[in-house]
Amino acid sequence: MTSNDPAARTPPQAVSSEPTAEPAVSSGGAVGFLLGHDLDPQREIRRITIALATLAAVALVVINLWIYRNNRIRVERQGWRQLIAETEEKRDQAEAVLNRFRESAAYVVGQPVLQVWARETMNGAGGANEAVVLGELQRAQVAFGFRSIALLRPDGSVAMTTRPGEPEDPAAAARTAAQASRSRTLVIGTIDPDHADHQNLGVAVPIAPPGAEGEVPVALVEVDLDELLTPVLSSWPGVGASAGGYVVRQEGGWILVLSTPRHGIGLEPGERIAATDPRVRIAGMAAAGVESAVDGRDRRGNAIMAVTRRLPALGWGLVAHADRDDMLRGSRAARWR
Repeated sequence: MTSNDPAARTPPQAVSSEPTAEPAVSSGGAVGFLLGHDLDPQREIRRITIALATLAAVALVVINLWIYRNNRIRVERQGWRQLIAETEEKRDQAEAVLNRFRESAAYVVGQPVLQVWARETMNGAGGANEAVVLGELQRAQVAFGFRSIALLRPDGSVAMTTRPGEPEDPAAAARTAAQASRSRTLVIGTIDPDHADHQNLGVAVPIAPPGAEGEVPVALVEVDLDELLTPVLSSWPGVGASAGGYVVRQEGGWILVLSTPRHGIGLEPGERIAATDPRVRIAGMAAAGVESAVDGRDRRGNAIMAVTRRLPALGWGLVAHADRDDMLRGSRAARWR
């Protein structure tokens, strides 16, 4: 009898007597990778460590350069702001000093003894009180720090002076006095360029007694320009030890240095330099009335930061300057912090 049970028709499976293989155990991780590729783990770890240290060093250098660059920009901007602000303050101070000089000269001329002398001179009777007048002039010279005071007659001849001899530039003095006498206004213009140790600034002040007609006598008052401006231009707080300033004016195609520049930048008081000379480009800008803040080089070739401002009362120019390296010294120090 045939069985319908499927299991009866299936031959029995052979049972293997061999043990079942266990799955391979992987060592895994970086060490397993190195061992699997026949590499020395210790050596490779050292190489990786060196690479990471190198990368960290490069990153540190890049960060320091970035900090240095940003610090340099910050210091430079701060330096410009300080130099510009100080220059504008010095301009105001210089103009105030020059205005006081003019006011002092006008005050001397307004003294009654000079008014009487001027009237007598115009009437042809001068000389009666010359000793008194000269004494008054000498006292004023000492009190106000003038270099000299000279009284000129309407024809331009010198009637008396606190300094023996004629003015150092008689022709220029006569022209200035004639202009003041005709216009009856204070005239600034006499600059003595012939002395290396000083520059004289002179003002011609008309002495016009009430009711006087025609040309009048003139007082020519001179002051040492360096003595006048040095208290203003010798100190630049907050800018740096290398900072300094000087005053210039333009005469035709020439730049005239009126005051003594600081720190030996290659210019001398009284020096006349061609306006086309590229070494005095910054001074030329100031003399022409250009107000600027520029990088440049002084006459000796040193890199400087410079600011130019106009002195409108006189038509002169002020140059302020500082060594660029000195202004940026802070950023160089920051590089290694």
